[in-house]
Amino acid sequence: MHQRVWHVGTVSKTIAPGLRVGWLIAPEAEHEAALAAKQAADLQTATVSQAVLAHAVEHIDFETLLARARAGYRERAEALADALRRHAPQISFVFPEGGFSIWAQTEHTGDELALLETALAEGVMFDPGGAFRAEPSPHIAFRLSYSHVAPERLDEAARRVARTLARAR
Repeated sequence: MHQRVWHVGTVSKTIAPGLRVGWLIAPEAEHEAALAAKQAADLQTATVSQAVLAHAVEHIDFETLLARARAGYRERAEALADALRRHAPQISFVFPEGGFSIWAQTEHTGDELALLETALAEGVMFDPGGAFRAEPSPHIAFRLSYSHVAPERLDEAARRVARTLARAR
């Protein structure tokens, strides 16, 4: 493994969203420090959650579960991307290769939190882009999650995003 790579993983997106079991693989030189930090942060790992996960892994067909989840998320991503192209062509984005959201960028400048308030008034929500950027930008960007929305509702969500942007101009 690379000496600067920290691998962080979880099963919360594939097996059980509420389970919150994860892991960290630190570079060899950082292993002891990471272990000490973990031990200082809490007294006990969630033993029951780990036992539930171990039982589930023994009794499920993970590959089938994963294939079904990927197909469902892809359907949602396609529905949202198609709806954004129809209703909000001023937004630029790249279709996601995976994950649970679309990173949307605009040419608009302004206050992302004020735009979020406008979005909430339209009945839609997004994650302001400033929280996900490595460097600040004057242009408004946001993350649109599709992971928990039925595909048939994403068209209306894109309409609301478009109305939000129109109201903000």
